[in-house]
Amino acid sequence: MKLNDSKKNSLRNAILTLALEWKDFDEQLDSTDNCFANASTNSTAERRTWNRFENHQSFEDIHSKNKQLKLDQQLIEERSKELELKEKQIDERSKELELKTKQFGGAESNVKVEQVEGMPVDNVSKCLSADTQFVVKMDGRSLQLFLNERSNDHESMSSEVYRALQLSLDPAKLVLDAMEGFYSPHLKKGDAVFEKDVVRRSCILLLEQLMKIAPQIHPYVKGKALKLAGEWKEKMGAVASNTLEVLGFMQLLASYKLASGFDTDELLKIFMVVAEHKQAPELCRELGFTENVPDLIDDLVKEDQVPVAVRFIFAFKLVDKFPPVPLLRYFLKCSKRIAKEKINMEKNPSTAKYRVIDERVTYVRAVIKCVVEHNLESQLPLKSLEQRIEQLLMHKEGNKQIKPARLIKTERGLWYRDNTVMSSTTVPMQSKASASTHDPATNTMACILANMDGKNLQLFLNEHLEENQMMHKELYDALQMSSDSGKLVLDAMQGFYPPVSKKGGINIEASVIRRSCIYLLEILLRLSPPIKPHVKEAAMKLAVFWKEKTVVVEKNLLAILGFLLLVGTYGLASAFDTDELHSLFQTVVEHRFAPLLSQALGFPERIPGE
Repeated sequence: MKLNDSKKNSLRNAILTLALEWKDFDEQLDSTDNCFANASTNSTAERRTWNRFENHQSFEDIHSKNKQLKLDQQLIEERSKELELKEKQIDERSKELELKTKQFGGAESNVKVEQVEGMPVDNVSKCLSADTQFVVKMDGRSLQLFLNERSNDHESMSSEVYRALQLSLDPAKLVLDAMEGFYSPHLKKGDAVFEKDVVRRSCILLLEQLMKIAPQIHPYVKGKALKLAGEWKEKMGAVASNTLEVLGFMQLLASYKLASGFDTDELLKIFMVVAEHKQAPELCRELGFTENVPDLIDDLVKEDQVPVAVRFIFAFKLVDKFPPVPLLRYFLKCSKRIAKEKINMEKNPSTAKYRVIDERVTYVRAVIKCVVEHNLESQLPLKSLEQRIEQLLMHKEGNKQIKPARLIKTERGLWYRDNTVMSSTTVPMQSKASASTHDPATNTMACILANMDGKNLQLFLNEHLEENQMMHKELYDALQMSSDSGKLVLDAMQGFYPPVSKKGGINIEASVIRRSCIYLLEILLRLSPPIKPHVKEAAMKLAVFWKEKTVVVEKNLLAILGFLLLVGTYGLASAFDTDELHSLFQTVVEHRFAPLLSQALGFPERIPGE
C-alpha cells in the first residue's frame, strides 16, 4: 500500500505541475492575444499614419509587421496543440494509475495472511498491506525461505508465486538469487536447516513460474545463470539419477534460455531421467528439443516407458508417425513378460509375486490414464482394462490367507465349516470399551474420519488406497464413534456403479472405488452395529439395484463381493433367493473374508446331520 500511496502522490504532484504550467500558458496566451490586439490597433494606426504621412513610412515596414503577426498566430496554434497533448497525457496517466490500483488490489486479495500467534484478529488487515509489500520487495533468499516454510502448500501457491514474480522489477535476478542452497550448504533459518529436497522443490517452483512469465533477461543475469548451470551440471556427475537434481538443472536451462551452451545429445540423455514429469513436454519445447522428440520417443519405448512416450506423441502431434494404441497394447504385453522374468529372478517367489502384481496393476493404470486423457476408449475399452486390474487384485488378495478355511462339499456346493479363520492382514475386532485406550494420534485421525460424510470418507479412502490396511484401526474406531455408522457407510457406497465418484473433475477408477466400498463394508460387518429401519430400507433399494447390475451386466469378482457384503452387513439375506446368493458366493469362496461373509449371509456352519 505504501508503494501505491507513493504512486498516487507522484501523480498528484504531476497534475499540480501541469495545472501551474496551464496557468502560465493561459497568462501567456492572454498576453499574446493582447499583443495581437495591440498589433492590430498599431497596424490600423500605422495605416492612418501612412495615409497622413506617406512620405515618413515605407511599405517594407508595414510588410514586416504583417509577417510578425502571422508568426504570433502560429505560436498560438502550436501552444494550443501542446496543451491538448498534455491533457491527453494526463488522461492516460489517470487510466494507468486506475489500472495499477486494481492490480494491487487483486494482489492484496490473493496474499495469504496467517494470524501470528498472540496477534489480535483486528490486526490482520494491517498484515495484509505488509505482506503485499513483502511479496513485491523481498530478495531471493527471503523468497526461498518463505517457500521452504510452506513446502506442503507449493501446489496451491504456484499462482501466488507467479503473480509475485510479475510484480518484481527484475524477476530473473530475483529467482537466480533464490537458487542459493540448491546444493549444500542449504539455507537455514535460525537453527533450523531445511532438507535438500524441500529447498530443491522451492527452487523448481520458482523456475517453473519464471519460465511461464518469460521476462527479458539482462545479459549480466544470464551470464551468472550460465555459470550456475555449469556448476550444477558438474555436481550432478557423469551419471545423473536424482530426479530433483535433474529437474532443477533442466528447468534452470529452460527458464534462462541456456540450452545452446551445452551439448544437445548429452542434455537429451539427462532429460530422460525426468521425462515422466508432468511438465516434461513443455520443458522439452522450451529447451529447443522439438526436432529431437522422435528420437526421444523411440528411446522411451525402448526403456518400457510407453505411457510417457504417448504423452509426447500427443503433445508434439506425432500420432501419424507413432500410432499410440498399438504401442499401448505392446506395452501391456511387455509388462506381463517383464513381470514373469522378475518372478523367476527373485529368491523368494511368493514375496516377489505380490510385488510384481502391484507393478502390473501400476502399468495397467498408466494405460487407463493415457486412454482417458487422449480419448482412446473406442480403440482400448476401459472396461476390459479395469477388469484386468480387478482380476490381478483379487488374485493377490486370494493368496494372502495364512490358512484356508475348511471346505465341505455338499449337494449345494462348498460350505465353510469353521468361520473363525482370519487372514494375516485382519485386525481382531475390539470391544467398544477398549476404544478409549488408543493413543492420541489414532484418536485424532478416528475423530476426523468419523466427522466426514459418506462421500468424503470414500474419496479419502480412494486417495489412500494403498494405506487402507494400515489405517484399519483408525477406520474401525471411526465407525465406532459415528452416531450412525450404518448410514455413514451406506452414504459412502455412491459410485460403486457409474456414475463414478469424481474429485476436482477427475474420474476415479471403478476398481478403486469398489475396493474402498468393500473395505468399509468389511469393517462394518465386523463391527455389527444395530441398523436403523430407514437405513436398512435404503440399503435394500441399493442392494436390489446392485444385484441387477451384478447378475445381468457385470458378473465380475469385485462387483459380486460388494453385493454380497452389502446384503450380509445390512441383514438383507432373507429378502433374496438363498440358492442364488449361494451361487454368487461360490465365485468369491476363496476370498479371505469369505468365512465371516458366509455366516452373515445365513449359510449353515455345519452340514446338517454331521
